[in-house]
Amino acid sequence: MNKSLILLLPDIVAQGLRQASHFLSDLDSWPQPTSSGFSHVPRPVSPGHNHLICGDDLAVVAALLSGNQHLPKLHAKVKLICFDPCLGEPAVGSSLQTAAEHLVALTTRLLLMRALLADTGFICVKLTHPTAPCARLVVDTVFGTENSAQDILWQTPPSQRMASAALRHGLVHLYSKHRRRMEPVLPDSTAHRQPSSCAAEAMFRHLLAVTTAPGDTVVSLNAAAEIAAVASTSPRQWIIATPNMAAGDALRQHIAAGDKWSFLRHAQPAPCNHQQVQFAPP
Repeated sequence: MNKSLILLLPDIVAQGLRQASHFLSDLDSWPQPTSSGFSHVPRPVSPGHNHLICGDDLAVVAALLSGNQHLPKLHAKVKLICFDPCLGEPAVGSSLQTAAEHLVALTTRLLLMRALLADTGFICVKLTHPTAPCARLVVDTVFGTENSAQDILWQTPPSQRMASAALRHGLVHLYSKHRRRMEPVLPDSTAHRQPSSCAAEAMFRHLLAVTTAPGDTVVSLNAAAEIAAVASTSPRQWIIATPNMAAGDALRQHIAAGDKWSFLRHAQPAPCNHQQVQFAPP
């Protein structure tokens, strides 16, 4: 763990807080998304619809906080957020300045996501980049160590398709917005579960079952294929975001394979005046 980054952590969180406050005070400047449905039966836009959004995760979160003609306003209404940071992750050995700016961007996003969560909501964060130990401290600072509900490690048996240990293992961190008496628990191994194609999908079905109920709102940012596989068969209100159109097309195919729930598709652009602010400690 980089000790220099740890020393900068208070300044990193403070700058992230300033950026988050700026975004919250300027939500009206975020542009409207373009929309196209790909359900079998066209339906008018309503708060109960599922959405597949292509765009920067920060822009998507801001749009959901403010609401618009295509997306519902979900401030303090989301029961579960699944977040896989996609911030142009710094390489091993990158400069301290670059790593600090990465953590400021992460802090800003986490603070805005916290505003999306209902009081009984949860956030699931996947940290795999080189600054993950320091990033975990950022998550602890934003949500509070007392609200850390569970760390979930999943493993897939070795195979030719997934020979790398990095592909066969995963670790996600689960936090509640506010401490609750009942924390997520592993389900009974004899309980009925829908079949899953991989360990990551089984883990997510797990997580969904112990943190949400049918009809709850679930937001997934920078979603992977296992999210789409679960969403295509689970009766929740889904807001699924991907960083680009190619990833969106891939998820669309996974969702269409389930052939159960329809999704409205949007492209959410970032505002012209948005740019990454350089980290400048006092």
